[in-house]
Amino acid sequence: MERTGWNSASMAPGNGIQTLESDHVLTDRRRIVGMATPVRTLSQTKVWPGQRPGHDVTLSRRIIVLHSLDPDFDGAQALEVDCSECLAGTGAHRGHNVNTHARGDKTFVAYQGITRTVATERGPGQTLLEGIWWCTGGTGRFSGITGQGTYRGQLTPAGPACTFEGEYELSGAGRELAR
Repeated sequence: MERTGWNSASMAPGNGIQTLESDHVLTDRRRIVGMATPVRTLSQTKVWPGQRPGHDVTLSRRIIVLHSLDPDFDGAQALEVDCSECLAGTGAHRGHNVNTHARGDKTFVAYQGITRTVATERGPGQTLLEGIWWCTGGTGRFSGITGQGTYRGQLTPAGPACTFEGEYELSGAGRELAR
């Protein structure tokens, strides 16, 4: 538990800290931990620019489901658009998710990270993913959401499967709707 500055108010019941900010807007900061599981790939285009062997650029659109102990995010369905550029299985990726929650409200998340393929004792290499994510907005009860965190995972035949963690904060009208 941490109280900072003259403007702290009280501990939130359950999973967050409430603070009274200097402009008198009540905020609710929450920790989130979970998993993102691929459901299906809607479309994927892979191109080889031709400058070097093993250089590819991939644009993908997928459906992913979030699993979390946080009831606001558990079961949310994400529409993900991802672009990766790799040379011999190692490179960068970035993308955007539109997460649709149980009540129909949405959160918008951007992310970027590193993709790398590592050798395994048997079979083909394993493609690992890691990076950072951040909230870019939301609707309804998630209006005004801010937050950021990290993710780590691997590419599976169904798509990327990751664990994620971080913090997010609901403030203003979005927090009032979350009650």
